[in-house]
Amino acid sequence: MRGRRGSCSGDVACAEARTRAILDRNPAHVDALYNLGAIAANQGRTEEARGFWSRAVQAAPQSDSGRKADQGLKSLVERAAR
Repeated sequence: MRGRRGSCSGDVACAEARTRAILDRNPAHVDALYNLGAIAANQGRTEEARGFWSRAVQAAPQSDSGRKADQGLKSLVERAAR
């Protein structure tokens, strides 16, 4: 459902499409990379999440999103080990 100002409130497909559009304009946009990784991980698309999060860490490892992406990668490894 789209909220005010064309937001994607609660609509994952909409949020993913808008975030991919940001990434199309700036392939190293660390926040977009992190968010796409989170969307993919939450939908069980582990390899895709790993790819986005790896790119986020590479783009800006010391940023908030870079650090969260690194944590996401570690979480994927822990889940795979179970």
